[in-house]
Amino acid sequence: EAAGYKWRLVLYVNGNDKDGGSGHISLYVRIEDTQSLPKGWEVNVDLKLFVHNQKQHKYLTVTDGTVKRFSDAKQEWGFGQLIPLSTFYNTNEGYTEQDTGSFGAEILIVKPVDKQEKVTFISNPPDNVFTWKLLRFSTLEDKFYYSDDFLVGDRYWRLGFNPKGNGGGRPHALPLFLYAQGFKPNAVATNTWGA
Repeated sequence: EAAGYKWRLVLYVNGNDKDGGSGHISLYVRIEDTQSLPKGWEVNVDLKLFVHNQKQHKYLTVTDGTVKRFSDAKQEWGFGQLIPLSTFYNTNEGYTEQDTGSFGAEILIVKPVDKQEKVTFISNPPDNVFTWKLLRFSTLEDKFYYSDDFLVGDRYWRLGFNPKGNGGGRPHALPLFLYAQGFKPNAVATNTWGA
């Protein structure tokens, strides 16, 4: 039992062929006693499955990072390819000892959020292109050079670089810096986001 629900581990020691588990141990978690749950029930779970490595006293943790939605339609979640049979039964790996292996699950219930926020862009920002042409690049000195200011949206910007790098220990890199310079007259100063 976990978080007020009853659960069962379902183990396929020779793999679940219906889930691509041939040649693997397959392990799943099934929610039990669902007849007592209200109609239309759903349980969202952050699920992690474990195989104990008895030799190293550690656990192999398997998860895919997605929330699993248990419901009347889908009462079982897990992994068809938890661990290859060749790895699991290899005594040098440490997953079996005296023909015994240990498995487990961590079940974290993910509660639905009462409030959500959504950001919608009414129009895409304009594609602004600025070209900075540098003549006789190979003859430039070891100092910072700056472009003229240019306007994108309501903000002025400037590019800067040193043709010899910036002394950061990366001899084959040319760092190029983008500086926010200020806003055009009568513009509202706002946060600026870049991608």
